Amino acid sequence: MRKFISLFMCLIFALAVTGCEAQNTKSAKMQKYEKQYFDVFDTVTTLTVYAESEEKANEYFNAVYEKLLYLHKLFDPYNTYEGMVNLKTLNDRAGEKKQRTTEPELVELFMYGKRIHGETDGAINIAMGATLEVWHKYRDDALENGNIAVPTKEELEVTRQFDDISAVETVPTTNSAFIAEEGVSVNLGCIAKGYATGRAIKILKDMGCDSALVNLGGNVSCYRGNAKDGPWRIGVQDANDPENIIDVVETDSGSLVSSGDYQRYYECDGKRYHHIIDPETLMPAAQNKGTTVVCGEDISCVDADMLSTALFILPRDKADALALKYNVKQVYYTDKDGNVELLK
Repeated sequence: MRKFISLFMCLIFALAVTGCEAQNTKSAKMQKYEKQYFDVFDTVTTLTVYAESEEKANEYFNAVYEKLLYLHKLFDPYNTYEGMVNLKTLNDRAGEKKQRTTEPELVELFMYGKRIHGETDGAINIAMGATLEVWHKYRDDALENGNIAVPTKEELEVTRQFDDISAVETVPTTNSAFIAEEGVSVNLGCIAKGYATGRAIKILKDMGCDSALVNLGGNVSCYRGNAKDGPWRIGVQDANDPENIIDVVETDSGSLVSSGDYQRYYECDGKRYHHIIDPETLMPAAQNKGTTVVCGEDISCVDADMLSTALFILPRDKADALALKYNVKQVYYTDKDGNVELLK
């Protein structure tokens, strides 16, 4: 059973805001509604919206949930679903070029993954499914069966030959994608939740929702702080003590995403083995205990998700350069010794 520790405590406080009087009057009449789901992306999802009625809020919730459930199935690397060519289907049929997907969201993430691999010096590699599957099996065996062990170096090196991003193919002329080499498998865990969060936000905006916050397993994105309750306030989780927060970010719009060694992990001989694997060493990344990125609305949710993972893996100089390239507002680093530093 996959373990997950929720990354953020989202706190909404009443603060005065300024703006168009008509908009303020409209917003002030809105009521806050909240809904939680536990069956998408193996995590807790919290939707918070402002609406004129409970009926309208439920319309928002249902539309978002329907999309999230669809994306959960589409990006699932472990299960297949009737009537759908999803990620598991493509992984199982890697090497069969005729087995393609035309699902736009899956094609889009394949294209994004190929591009971002170069921009992150290989820190983000969606084609690491073979290596991640080994770690996944060891973690599950430890947590579910008590068989605590660590993959051998030789076992991991066997998988390296299959961590080949060039085998991930996209065909713009037919809007399709496939995996060209047998044995190569894709895992979208480092970007899927961020992408799904972005789609949820888009749905809410398109439906005319006045103000909303989506927290998909710690991928938090929001827009238009409410005139009555003020800007959104989002807690930054303490990587040293996940039950606490180290700061509160106040924002009207944007995203906040964290990555850390405290999320999915097990311990062997007193050492923690977490789920964020360094493509160079094929071992859990050892630079940091946690990273949190704070992004404005000019940065997409999927970019924010990608950045939190890439900055966790990369050496500090390369991490800072990547953060500055993307114009990230803030980065909270908690290094391997537990020291917290803020990059602005």
